[in-house]
Amino acid sequence: MKAGSNGVLTAVTRTDATHLRYEWKERYPIDYYLISASVAPYVDYSYYVHFTGSYDSMLVQNYIYPNVLSSTYYKHVIDSTGMMIDYFSTLYSRYPFWKEKYGHCMAPLSGGMEHQTMTTIGYFSPTVVAHELSHQWFGDNATCATWSDIMMNEGLPAILNISTSIISIAMPRL
Repeated sequence: MKAGSNGVLTAVTRTDATHLRYEWKERYPIDYYLISASVAPYVDYSYYVHFTGSYDSMLVQNYIYPNVLSSTYYKHVIDSTGMMIDYFSTLYSRYPFWKEKYGHCMAPLSGGMEHQTMTTIGYFSPTVVAHELSHQWFGDNATCATWSDIMMNEGLPAILNISTSIISIAMPRL
């Protein structure tokens, strides 16, 4: 079993012969509804994205179910997440939590939830990944003061789905 959460994994400590303790640290301010912890028999599938016009890179950390990598389509979408991060960073501003990471923890749901730095996701498609990723800028980094401002959280990511259509067209069909 592995435990995924917000921020950076700082330690994994064996507590006894069969248990591990995962310690995560979030260094950025975080709204209470964006806190997440997921535990499952995950496989850690991680890589680094390099930002256009910079020597900086950032971890893309995915805690996924073991069978997911056997899907060529899902693997391709996961691998394209870094391209989406870089693309949105050139459109809006540098990914707001780039000194930590962006990633996914899979869970049995039919969409996603944009937990800060570690989206909870049920399956991988370009539109779902891009929509949840865009919340890192619009909803997590800048969030609404009241429910009357919810358009900031859901409206802008919905508009970004149009941008994702461009990315989807550019992705080779498998």
